Amino acid sequence: MPPLARRRSVALWLVLLATVIVSALVFPPPGGAQHDYSTAIRILREGRDFRARARAALALGSSNDRSVTPALLGALGDENPAVRAAAANALGRLGDPDALDSLRTLASDTEPTVRTEAAAAVRRVEAANPGLAAAAAHVEPSHAGRLPSIAVIPRA
Repeated sequence: MPPLARRRSVALWLVLLATVIVSALVFPPPGGAQHDYSTAIRILREGRDFRARARAALALGSSNDRSVTPALLGALGDENPAVRAAAANALGRLGDPDALDSLRTLASDTEPTVRTEAAAAVRRVEAANPGLAAAAAHVEPSHAGRLPSIAVIPRA
């Protein structure tokens, strides 16, 4: 084989090989790729720094994988309010209806930021699952026409 033909053959094989490698990196395998969130879950559960735990919760919320919901539900009981707020935010982004009861409970947390994030997460989950909001509306009693209760606290 002449040298020019050999160079063309080698160049063609290199282009083909590069195409296969790029395709493997860019396009996921059929059936979806499996992700391993074990590191983020371990940091969320065992991390010493609350900032790392909060970032892990937010990263899990960005995964769009509801299999991480149990780890985030566990983080709702974290000692640090920033972690609890991040976990509530993450659960809201996932939109998993299994988290609604825990998020509603968290809406009465002692920290205002946690309460705000929990309430926003409840709204996001209900918006992502329209049938839930309709079902909850039929279960809850109607308070139409009733005035809200007001507590008067004397000034000290």
